[in-house]
Amino acid sequence: MRTIQLKVNEEVYDKLIWFLNKFSKDELEIIADNDHIDPLESGIYKPADTQTEYDKIEKNLENALKRYKRP
Repeated sequence: MRTIQLKVNEEVYDKLIWFLNKFSKDELEIIADNDHIDPLESGIYKPADTQTEYDKIEKNLENALKRYKRP
């Protein structure tokens, strides 16, 4: 499935939701219904390997701490 984000005028919001709910879950899924959509939770942005990124950050931090560690 593809993902889109929309800004909807308050005057047409209810009509749009009504229309979107006419589709089956296989055809269309409302993944968020609020003013802020978290790209990670919504599936808009999925890092290839989040754990690898955390590991890199942790290793960089450990190296920095070793360099500046007092004897």
